[in-house]
Amino acid sequence: MNVRMKYAKQDQWQWPGQAPQKRVAAYALLSLFCVLPCIPASSGATSADSLYAERNSLTALIAEHDAKCAQVPDDNTSLIQTCENEKNQIEARIQAYQTALNDFNKLQSVQDNIDPSVEELISGLTVMANRLHWSFKKQTHLNDELHQLDLDSAHKWDPVESYHAWEAIRLRGDDADLRREASLGSGPSLFQAGAGQQTKFDDCAVFALANASGTPYGVVAARANEIIRQADWHSAEERANPENVIEKSGLNGGEMIMMAEILGHANIVQPADFSTTLRDGTPIMVNVGRHEVVLSRTFEHAGAAWYEMMDSHLGTTQRRYLSETELRAIITENGVAYRPQAHQKPNLLR
Repeated sequence: MNVRMKYAKQDQWQWPGQAPQKRVAAYALLSLFCVLPCIPASSGATSADSLYAERNSLTALIAEHDAKCAQVPDDNTSLIQTCENEKNQIEARIQAYQTALNDFNKLQSVQDNIDPSVEELISGLTVMANRLHWSFKKQTHLNDELHQLDLDSAHKWDPVESYHAWEAIRLRGDDADLRREASLGSGPSLFQAGAGQQTKFDDCAVFALANASGTPYGVVAARANEIIRQADWHSAEERANPENVIEKSGLNGGEMIMMAEILGHANIVQPADFSTTLRDGTPIMVNVGRHEVVLSRTFEHAGAAWYEMMDSHLGTTQRRYLSETELRAIITENGVAYRPQAHQKPNLLR
């Protein structure tokens, strides 16, 4: 479970890949999947500044590379070689940046006692559920689900596999044939149009909750604000400005489960059970690397299991399509299945 809301989080660098008629894989920074959150001044400004400087340098370098290498004729062997060499150099710098970012996070988790551990976050959420006067059964269920969010230790997220998977998913786009196949598959009856399109803010979790539950975005956001406003695991400044937290950091995995329980009922689903859950008519919210999406349908394509994905970065009626192999390459947590509960209206903090 990702609970380090105060520190720099792993960037998701992603490349769109080459056009079919070109030899060179063009690198381009997809900013929607590459967000380095703010680091508080108390977290060691020198290290933080150097990370930001390197990120900005890489951003500019990738943009320059893409402008030069996105359209390379097959017969321009000199430019092809130059682009390939630059590609390797950029990739090496990204790997070094990610290593430095990981080291920074580890150091901060040791030095700053304010950052909650997983158990502290879970404890805070269960205490909040008690203040909301949830039943003992519902509180126990919340606690159980919070402890199951992390993927099995055997699942190892590989950045290279994730890059390639996202490249294939993005290039595939809202494919008409796959959309037709998905319509013949199985899944919940979600609204044809989603809750809206995410822009510059990191509020994908709010969009995912709204899409999965059929609740207006504004209602979900208001309830999420109330959670943050009363959250002991957030700083006083964050509690005073919950909208700022959602816009810059979003909701963590535990808060996602808490919100799903407020709106209805949440169950943790392991990747092996995604298809079965969708066939039962239940949407699944999944974290695909600092971005929350909704799996809305499952279907068979070329003899394998495939999925339809509601991604708030797209237009409200657009969808992404991905294979089970690609999905496993990009997920970073178990899924959260959302089910409405008839006549349930949990108390909200006031």
